[in-house]
Amino acid sequence: MLAVSEKSSLIRVPMGKSSAAHRVKLTQDRYFTETGKIATPDELSEKMNIAEKTIEQLQNKLPETSSFDDIITTSDSQDFTAKDLLEDKDTLDPQSLYYQERMQEKIQNAISKLDAREADIIRNYFGLNESHESRNFAQIAEKLGLSRERVRQIQKEALKKIMREIKPEEDEFVDRFLEKYHY
Repeated sequence: MLAVSEKSSLIRVPMGKSSAAHRVKLTQDRYFTETGKIATPDELSEKMNIAEKTIEQLQNKLPETSSFDDIITTSDSQDFTAKDLLEDKDTLDPQSLYYQERMQEKIQNAISKLDAREADIIRNYFGLNESHESRNFAQIAEKLGLSRERVRQIQKEALKKIMREIKPEEDEFVDRFLEKYHY
């Protein structure tokens, strides 16, 4: 238990102080549960038979921690947890998700209107193939038996056709999609 106590915190607190502070915290929580109000150091001192000064030292010296699951009540009586306030940076907002899906549909539709070789080059270059891996011009050229330069030219022409197929007001979304593949 001592090893866990010493290694689990950035601030090392002697084991005796840590367990005493834990007992104070438990008593404080129990008091709150029973009465619905926060215990003063004097009330804790009476309940635990420890000097009020010692209670205050234990409360002030140890770092305050809280759980993401702790309930927070706002002034207008709405309850939420700290987890509710955390932003998930990996998820897109619904509008962006909608535009992304819509743009992928439009791009796939435009690609379907290209001839087979152009479509193959675009799908392989941008990773829109089954493996979702993008390939460089040299890899595509080797696969198709063309020069790298010819693959680049075909890709450039195919992109022009795709851009003509997609309405100008949607160019912003196409630009975002193509931005990460800028060469």
